[in-house]
Amino acid sequence: MSKYKITKNIKYPVKALNKFIIKNITFTRSNLIANEKELIDNILKDFRLSVTALNTYLDCPYKFKLNNLYRIPTAKKPYFSFGTAVHKALEKFHKKYQSENQLPPKRYLLDQFKSALTQELLTTDELKERLLQGKRFLNKYFDLHQPDLKPALYIEKFFGTSSSPLVLDNIFLTGKIDRIDIIRSKNKTVKVIDYKTGKKKTRGQIEGATADQNGALKRQLIFYKLLVSLDPTFPHKVAQAELDFIQSPKETGKSGKEVFHITNKDVQELKTVIKKSYKKIKNYQFNRTVDHAICHRCEFKNHCWPTGTPQTQKQN
Repeated sequence: MSKYKITKNIKYPVKALNKFIIKNITFTRSNLIANEKELIDNILKDFRLSVTALNTYLDCPYKFKLNNLYRIPTAKKPYFSFGTAVHKALEKFHKKYQSENQLPPKRYLLDQFKSALTQELLTTDELKERLLQGKRFLNKYFDLHQPDLKPALYIEKFFGTSSSPLVLDNIFLTGKIDRIDIIRSKNKTVKVIDYKTGKKKTRGQIEGATADQNGALKRQLIFYKLLVSLDPTFPHKVAQAELDFIQSPKETGKSGKEVFHITNKDVQELKTVIKKSYKKIKNYQFNRTVDHAICHRCEFKNHCWPTGTPQTQKQN
Protein backbone atom coordinates (compact mmCIF):
# COMPACT_ATOMS: atom_id res chain seq x y z
CA MET A 1 0.00 0.00 0.00
CA SER A 2 1.22 3.50 -0.79
CA LYS A 3 2.06 5.75 2.12
CA TYR A 4 1.31 9.38 2.92
CA LYS A 5 4.01 11.29 4.78
CA ILE A 6 2.42 13.63 7.33
CA THR A 7 5.50 14.82 9.12
CA LYS A 8 9.06 13.76 9.75
CA ASN A 9 9.44 9.99 10.21
CA ILE A 10 5.67 9.49 10.37
CA LYS A 11 3.79 7.59 7.67
CA TYR A 12 0.13 6.79 7.44
CA PRO A 13 -1.89 4.84 4.83
CA VAL A 14 -3.50 7.10 2.26
CA LYS A 15 -6.80 5.22 2.20
CA ALA A 16 -7.15 5.26 5.98
CA LEU A 17 -6.28 8.97 6.16
CA ASN A 18 -8.79 9.85 3.46
CA LYS A 19 -11.46 7.78 5.18
CA PHE A 20 -10.71 9.60 8.42
CA ILE A 21 -10.95 13.04 6.82
CA ILE A 22 -14.08 12.38 4.78
CA LYS A 23 -16.14 10.03 6.92
CA ASN A 24 -14.98 10.26 10.50
CA ILE A 25 -15.39 13.08 12.96
CA THR A 26 -13.02 11.95 15.70
CA PHE A 27 -13.21 14.60 18.38
CA THR A 28 -13.41 12.38 21.48
CA ARG A 29 -11.02 9.80 22.90
CA SER A 30 -13.62 7.05 22.38
CA ASN A 31 -14.00 7.53 18.62
CA LEU A 32 -10.38 7.90 17.52
CA ILE A 33 -9.67 5.64 14.58
CA ALA A 34 -7.17 2.79 14.72
CA ASN A 35 -3.58 3.89 15.42
CA GLU A 36 -4.59 7.54 15.73
CA LYS A 37 -3.22 7.89 19.26
CA GLU A 38 0.12 6.59 18.05
CA LEU A 39 0.04 9.05 15.17
CA ILE A 40 -0.67 11.98 17.49
CA ASP A 41 2.07 10.90 19.89
CA ASN A 42 4.57 10.79 17.03
CA ILE A 43 3.55 14.22 15.74
CA LEU A 44 3.88 15.74 19.20
CA LYS A 45 7.49 14.55 19.45
CA ASP A 46 8.50 17.28 17.00
CA PHE A 47 5.71 19.74 17.70
CA ARG A 48 6.38 23.34 18.74
CA LEU A 49 3.47 25.35 20.09
CA SER A 50 2.90 28.84 18.68
CA VAL A 51 0.44 31.37 20.04
CA THR A 52 -1.67 30.94 16.88
CA ALA A 53 -1.90 27.21 17.55
CA LEU A 54 -2.68 27.84 21.22
CA ASN A 55 -5.46 30.26 20.33
CA THR A 56 -6.84 27.73 17.87
CA TYR A 57 -6.93 25.06 20.57
CA LEU A 58 -8.68 27.40 22.99
CA ASP A 59 -11.25 28.28 20.32
CA CYS A 60 -11.80 24.73 19.05
CA PRO A 61 -9.62 21.77 20.04
CA TYR A 62 -10.90 19.72 17.10
CA LYS A 63 -9.83 22.37 14.59
CA PHE A 64 -6.42 22.40 16.29
CA LYS A 65 -6.09 18.68 15.63
CA LEU A 66 -7.01 18.96 11.96
CA ASN A 67 -5.17 22.20 11.25
CA ASN A 68 -2.13 22.26 13.54
CA LEU A 69 -1.38 18.58 14.09
CA TYR A 70 -2.54 16.91 10.86
CA ARG A 71 -1.99 20.04 8.75
CA ILE A 72 -4.85 19.19 6.43
CA PRO A 73 -4.55 21.56 3.44
CA THR A 74 -7.21 24.23 3.02
CA ALA A 75 -7.70 27.00 0.51
CA LYS A 76 -6.22 30.34 1.56
CA LYS A 77 -8.89 33.00 1.87
CA PRO A 78 -8.38 36.34 0.07
CA TYR A 79 -8.13 38.36 3.28
CA PHE A 80 -5.32 36.09 4.50
CA SER A 81 -3.52 36.65 1.18
CA PHE A 82 -3.97 40.38 1.67
CA GLY A 83 -2.54 40.17 5.19
CA THR A 84 0.44 38.14 3.97
CA ALA A 85 1.22 40.74 1.31
CA VAL A 86 0.99 43.68 3.74
CA HIS A 87 3.29 41.92 6.20
CA LYS A 88 5.79 41.11 3.45
CA ALA A 89 5.75 44.71 2.20
CA LEU A 90 6.40 46.10 5.68
CA GLU A 91 9.13 43.51 6.22
CA LYS A 92 10.93 44.51 3.00
CA PHE A 93 10.44 48.21 3.75
CA HIS A 94 11.91 48.02 7.26
CA LYS A 95 14.78 45.75 6.21
CA LYS A 96 15.80 48.30 3.59
CA TYR A 97 15.53 51.07 6.18
CA GLN A 98 17.55 48.99 8.63
CA SER A 99 20.33 48.14 6.17
CA GLU A 100 20.68 51.60 4.58
CA ASN A 101 19.74 53.75 7.60
CA GLN A 102 17.69 55.91 5.27
CA LEU A 103 13.90 55.96 5.11
CA PRO A 104 12.73 54.34 1.85
CA PRO A 105 10.17 56.30 -0.17
CA LYS A 106 6.48 55.49 -0.08
CA ARG A 107 6.69 54.12 -3.60
CA TYR A 108 9.04 51.37 -2.39
CA LEU A 109 6.47 50.24 0.21
CA LEU A 110 3.66 50.21 -2.37
CA ASP A 111 5.78 48.37 -4.94
CA GLN A 112 6.71 45.68 -2.40
CA PHE A 113 3.04 45.23 -1.54
CA LYS A 114 2.10 44.84 -5.20
CA SER A 115 4.92 42.37 -5.76
CA ALA A 116 3.92 40.29 -2.73
CA LEU A 117 0.21 40.28 -3.55
CA THR A 118 0.79 39.11 -7.13
CA GLN A 119 2.48 36.02 -5.68
CA GLU A 120 -0.75 35.02 -3.93
CA LEU A 121 -3.40 32.80 -5.53
CA LEU A 122 -6.20 35.25 -6.26
CA THR A 123 -8.70 35.71 -9.07
CA THR A 124 -8.25 38.69 -11.38
CA ASP A 125 -11.08 40.55 -9.65
CA GLU A 126 -9.79 39.72 -6.16
CA LEU A 127 -6.29 40.86 -7.10
CA LYS A 128 -7.59 44.14 -8.49
CA GLU A 129 -9.74 44.78 -5.41
CA ARG A 130 -6.99 43.95 -2.92
CA LEU A 131 -4.38 45.99 -4.77
CA LEU A 132 -6.60 49.06 -4.56
CA GLN A 133 -7.39 48.37 -0.91
CA GLY A 134 -3.71 47.98 0.01
CA LYS A 135 -2.68 51.10 -1.87
CA ARG A 136 -5.25 53.17 0.02
CA PHE A 137 -4.33 51.75 3.44
CA LEU A 138 -0.57 51.90 3.00
CA ASN A 139 -0.68 55.42 1.55
CA LYS A 140 -2.40 56.75 4.64
CA TYR A 141 -0.31 54.59 6.97
CA PHE A 142 2.95 55.92 5.53
CA ASP A 143 1.81 59.55 5.55
CA LEU A 144 0.73 59.40 9.18
CA HIS A 145 3.71 57.51 10.60
CA GLN A 146 6.54 58.77 8.39
CA PRO A 147 7.74 61.44 10.88
CA ASP A 148 8.12 58.88 13.68
CA LEU A 149 9.61 55.94 11.76
CA LYS A 150 13.02 54.73 12.92
CA PRO A 151 15.13 51.72 11.93
CA ALA A 152 13.97 48.56 13.69
CA LEU A 153 16.19 46.51 15.99
CA TYR A 154 14.84 43.22 14.62
CA ILE A 155 12.46 42.40 11.78
CA GLU A 156 10.56 39.10 11.53
CA LYS A 157 12.48 37.75 14.51
CA PHE A 158 12.09 34.00 15.10
CA PHE A 159 12.10 32.44 18.56
CA GLY A 160 12.14 28.75 19.43
CA THR A 161 13.87 27.36 16.35
CA SER A 162 15.18 23.80 16.13
CA SER A 163 18.73 25.07 16.71
CA SER A 164 17.69 27.23 19.68
CA PRO A 165 14.67 25.57 21.32
CA LEU A 166 12.56 27.27 23.98
CA VAL A 167 11.01 24.94 26.52
CA LEU A 168 8.35 25.44 29.19
CA ASP A 169 7.94 22.30 31.32
CA ASN A 170 8.78 20.00 28.39
CA ILE A 171 6.55 22.03 26.05
CA PHE A 172 8.44 23.42 23.06
CA LEU A 173 7.35 26.94 22.14
CA THR A 174 7.92 28.95 18.99
CA GLY A 175 6.93 32.23 17.40
CA LYS A 176 7.84 35.02 15.04
CA ILE A 177 7.59 38.69 16.00
CA ASP A 178 6.93 41.16 13.17
CA ARG A 179 9.15 43.90 14.53
CA ILE A 180 11.16 44.72 17.64
CA ASP A 181 12.13 48.32 18.36
CA ILE A 182 14.64 49.53 20.91
CA ILE A 183 13.22 51.74 23.67
CA ARG A 184 16.32 52.42 25.74
CA SER A 185 19.73 51.06 24.81
CA LYS A 186 21.13 51.67 28.28
CA ASN A 187 18.82 49.22 30.04
CA LYS A 188 18.22 47.09 26.93
CA THR A 189 14.44 47.48 26.87
CA VAL A 190 12.44 46.87 23.71
CA LYS A 191 8.94 47.04 22.29
CA VAL A 192 7.52 44.04 20.42
CA ILE A 193 5.18 44.95 17.57
CA ASP A 194 2.59 42.90 15.72
CA TYR A 195 0.85 44.18 12.59
CA LYS A 196 -2.89 43.66 12.15
CA THR A 197 -4.60 44.13 8.80
CA GLY A 198 -8.16 43.68 10.03
CA LYS A 199 -10.53 46.27 11.44
CA LYS A 200 -9.18 48.07 14.50
CA LYS A 201 -10.24 46.67 17.86
CA THR A 202 -10.80 48.62 21.07
CA ARG A 203 -8.58 48.02 24.08
CA GLY A 204 -11.48 46.21 25.71
CA GLN A 205 -11.80 43.88 22.72
CA ILE A 206 -8.05 43.27 22.65
CA GLU A 207 -8.08 42.35 26.34
CA GLY A 208 -11.14 40.12 25.98
CA ALA A 209 -13.35 42.34 28.12
CA THR A 210 -16.19 42.42 25.56
CA ALA A 211 -18.74 39.78 24.65
CA ASP A 212 -17.42 39.42 21.08
CA GLN A 213 -13.76 38.77 21.96
CA ASN A 214 -11.91 36.19 24.08
CA GLY A 215 -8.59 37.95 24.66
CA ALA A 216 -6.67 36.19 21.89
CA LEU A 217 -4.97 39.41 20.76
CA LYS A 218 -3.67 40.32 24.21
CA ARG A 219 -2.64 36.69 24.70
CA GLN A 220 -0.50 36.98 21.60
CA LEU A 221 1.45 39.89 23.07
CA ILE A 222 1.90 38.09 26.39
CA PHE A 223 3.14 35.00 24.53
CA TYR A 224 5.78 37.13 22.80
CA LYS A 225 7.07 38.41 26.11
CA LEU A 226 7.21 34.83 27.36
CA LEU A 227 9.25 33.76 24.32
CA VAL A 228 11.74 36.58 24.88
CA SER A 229 12.07 35.72 28.57
CA LEU A 230 12.78 32.06 27.79
CA ASP A 231 15.51 32.79 25.24
CA PRO A 232 18.91 33.01 26.98
CA THR A 233 20.54 34.32 23.80
CA PHE A 234 18.27 37.37 23.53
CA PRO A 235 19.89 40.28 25.42
CA HIS A 236 16.85 42.55 25.73
CA LYS A 237 13.77 42.80 27.97
CA VAL A 238 10.26 43.52 26.77
CA ALA A 239 8.99 46.75 28.29
CA GLN A 240 6.11 47.36 25.87
CA ALA A 241 3.99 45.35 23.45
CA GLU A 242 2.10 46.91 20.58
CA LEU A 243 -0.63 45.98 18.12
CA ASP A 244 -0.46 48.16 15.01
CA PHE A 245 -3.73 48.16 13.06
CA ILE A 246 -2.67 49.15 9.55
CA GLN A 247 -6.15 50.13 8.33
CA SER A 248 -6.77 52.70 11.05
CA PRO A 249 -5.13 55.76 9.45
CA LYS A 250 -7.29 55.28 6.35
CA GLU A 251 -10.48 54.43 8.25
CA THR A 252 -10.26 56.93 11.12
CA GLY A 253 -7.45 59.32 10.26
CA LYS A 254 -5.73 58.28 13.48
CA SER A 255 -3.00 55.87 14.47
CA GLY A 256 -4.07 52.27 14.99
CA LYS A 257 -1.32 51.55 17.51
CA GLU A 258 -2.35 50.14 20.89
CA VAL A 259 0.49 49.78 23.38
CA PHE A 260 0.37 47.54 26.46
CA HIS A 261 2.55 46.88 29.46
CA ILE A 262 2.70 43.13 29.99
CA THR A 263 3.04 42.24 33.68
CA ASN A 264 4.73 39.25 35.23
CA LYS A 265 1.29 38.19 36.44
CA ASP A 266 0.09 38.16 32.83
CA VAL A 267 2.97 35.88 31.89
CA GLN A 268 2.41 33.52 34.82
CA GLU A 269 -1.28 33.22 33.99
CA LEU A 270 -0.42 32.42 30.39
CA LYS A 271 2.03 29.74 31.50
CA THR A 272 -0.83 28.07 33.38
CA VAL A 273 -3.06 28.21 30.29
CA ILE A 274 -0.31 26.68 28.14
CA LYS A 275 0.36 23.84 30.59
CA LYS A 276 -3.32 22.99 31.03
CA SER A 277 -3.97 23.10 27.30
CA TYR A 278 -0.98 20.94 26.45
CA LYS A 279 -1.96 18.38 29.05
CA LYS A 280 -5.35 18.09 27.33
CA ILE A 281 -3.64 17.74 23.96
CA LYS A 282 -1.47 14.92 25.29
CA ASN A 283 -4.64 13.26 26.61
CA TYR A 284 -6.27 13.41 23.13
CA GLN A 285 -8.93 15.91 24.17
CA PHE A 286 -10.07 17.41 20.87
CA ASN A 287 -13.71 18.27 21.42
CA ARG A 288 -15.47 20.46 18.90
CA THR A 289 -16.26 23.95 20.11
CA VAL A 290 -19.67 24.56 21.64
CA ASP A 291 -19.54 28.15 20.38
CA HIS A 292 -21.14 27.52 17.02
CA ALA A 293 -20.98 31.22 16.19
CA ILE A 294 -17.34 30.75 15.14
CA CYS A 295 -18.03 27.67 13.00
CA HIS A 296 -19.36 29.60 10.00
CA ARG A 297 -15.89 30.99 9.23
CA CYS A 298 -14.01 27.74 9.85
CA GLU A 299 -12.37 25.89 6.96
CA PHE A 300 -13.61 22.57 8.34
CA LYS A 301 -17.28 23.48 8.88
CA ASN A 302 -18.50 21.19 6.10
CA HIS A 303 -16.55 18.32 7.59
CA CYS A 304 -17.88 18.86 11.10
CA TRP A 305 -21.41 19.86 10.08
CA PRO A 306 -22.17 18.35 6.62
CA THR A 307 -25.88 19.14 7.02
CA GLY A 308 -25.29 22.69 8.23
CA THR A 309 -23.90 24.48 11.29
CA PRO A 310 -26.19 24.29 14.36
CA GLN A 311 -27.73 27.53 15.55
CA THR A 312 -25.90 29.02 18.51
CA GLN A 313 -27.78 28.55 21.73
CA LYS A 314 -28.74 31.88 23.26
CA GLN A 315 -27.73 32.54 26.81
CA ASN A 316 -30.56 32.98 29.28
